[in-house]
Amino acid sequence: SAGGMAGMKLAAGASVIGTLVVALGYIGLFVAFGYLSTEYAARGTVRYWVGDLTGVLTLTPLLMYADRWRALFPVLGKHAAQLVLQLSVIVLSLWFVFSLPADDQLRFFYLLFLPVIWVAMRWGLPGGALGVLVIQIGLAIVAQSEIPIYRFIYLQFLMLTLSLTALLLGAAVTERGGREAEQRALLTMAPDGVLGIDEIQNLSVAKGGG
Repeated sequence: SAGGMAGMKLAAGASVIGTLVVALGYIGLFVAFGYLSTEYAARGTVRYWVGDLTGVLTLTPLLMYADRWRALFPVLGKHAAQLVLQLSVIVLSLWFVFSLPADDQLRFFYLLFLPVIWVAMRWGLPGGALGVLVIQIGLAIVAQSEIPIYRFIYLQFLMLTLSLTALLLGAAVTERGGREAEQRALLTMAPDGVLGIDEIQNLSVAKGGG
């Protein structure tokens, strides 16, 4: 399935390689034409690569589910209160982390993992992707203020780790849910076979008791 673990790993691997190639080419052009010194080329490549990779990982799962969102809306509507609570926890976590002094923001960034893991465990890959998107938007808003380059690069790496954690965990939950749904469908479609197995097991128990 599109939301399976194998599919998510493949998408993540392709994103890593694709964004790295683009970053090397983009920064390489600046260096080749003399707009950027080789001293800052490596740092620029890493910053551009990690930023693009995080953006791609955020949007790719949402696009993978583009044809399913309409079917998901009724389900989400039934749990609107829980969704509002989860969104509120994410927003409050963002506010708490980035209201701290600059040196403490990186240290407490890991608090953002808790609500995102909660959402991914509850809603699978679509929930994990939406949770990451909300945090990414919050990080973009914070980035409008003056943030030292070194700290922003660290934030990008932490955001990348958060994205990978949420998406891979969400993919695993979605894949497990799909397998359980298939098993329930098989059991529903084959009641005779189940009854036959039960009869054989009961007969074996009876013989053993005799």
